[in-house]
Amino acid sequence: MATNYSRPRTKWRILQILFVLFATVAQCREFVDWNSTSPAVKVGTPPSSPTDSPEDLEIYQGDEPPSTGCTPGVQLEPDVAEVYRQLQISDTTDENLMFRWTQHRQRGPGSTQASYGQAGTPDYFARNTPYGTTGAYYENQINPVGGMLLSMYNFGPEYMMHNKGKSGPPPPMKRLSDVLWFQWEDACRVFGVHVNNIRYFYQHQASDEDTQVIMYVVNGMPEQEARPWPGVDYYPDDPGVNGNIGKAFLGSPNGNAVAFFLAQHEALIGKRLTVEKVRYWGDAWAQYDLHLLFYIVEVPEADKSLTPTLS
Repeated sequence: MATNYSRPRTKWRILQILFVLFATVAQCREFVDWNSTSPAVKVGTPPSSPTDSPEDLEIYQGDEPPSTGCTPGVQLEPDVAEVYRQLQISDTTDENLMFRWTQHRQRGPGSTQASYGQAGTPDYFARNTPYGTTGAYYENQINPVGGMLLSMYNFGPEYMMHNKGKSGPPPPMKRLSDVLWFQWEDACRVFGVHVNNIRYFYQHQASDEDTQVIMYVVNGMPEQEARPWPGVDYYPDDPGVNGNIGKAFLGSPNGNAVAFFLAQHEALIGKRLTVEKVRYWGDAWAQYDLHLLFYIVEVPEADKSLTPTLS
C-alpha cells in the first residue's frame, strides 16, 4: 500500500533523506531480491573485485548440476512476456526460445577455489578458506540477443542465514552481480553473443525492503504513484524531482547491483556502460507488483571522465 503523508514538503524531505542514505551505502551493499542518450551517471567506485573464475560458481551447485536450459518448458511470466514484446525482444512466442533460464543454489559447505578481495581487509578470503551452508538461491532469465538480464528470485547468503537459520559462514562469492555475471557470460557463450551486448536490467517484483521504502515514498509523492506499464521514466541526470527519484532508484540495493555488475566487469565488457534511465511501474497498492527496468547505454566519449575506472 502506498505511504501517504500529510504535506508534499514532508514527502520531498523524506525522499532527500533516502537518497543521501542509499547513495552513501551504494559502495558496499548489494540487494537480496525476491523476487535520447543522457550524460554519464557518476557512481561510487566499488571495492576490489574478487579474482573469480568460472569454476567458483560450483559452490552454488552442490552434488547436483545447476538447473540451466533453453527449453520451451520454461516460460516467461505473462507480464514479463508483455514487457518483452513492448521492447521488441524475443519471447516464448518465437520458434526458438531466445532466453536462457539459470538457477543456482549454494547447497552445502566447501572451500574457496581462488583468492578473493584485497589481503589485509575484512573482505579478503585466501584460497581454500572454508565456508558453510547458506542455501543462497539465484534464479534469473537471460536473453543475450536482446541484451536483457531479468532478475526473478534471488536470495543472498546473509538473507538466508538471518531469516532461514542457515549455518554459514557465507562463501566469498556472494554478491548478485558476481553470480549474475557468470550466468550472463554462460548465456552469451551459448548464443554466440559478445558479453558487451547489455541493454537492460529488469528487476521483476522488487521486494528488497530498502528498495520498497523508496518505492513507497515515491508512490506518496504528488503525481508520482506507480502506474501500469510503461510507467514513468526517471533520468538520474535530470534536474529536480525526476532526477532525484532516478538517483534514489539507482542508489537503492537493486540499482547498486547493476552498478557493481557494470563497474567490476568493465575490462571484459570492453567498453564503459552506464544507466541512462530507470523505468518504474506496477500496482502502487500491491507489495509485490512493483518493477524497475534499468536502461543501459555506452558512456559518451566526452563524458567518460565522469565515471571511475577500476584500478
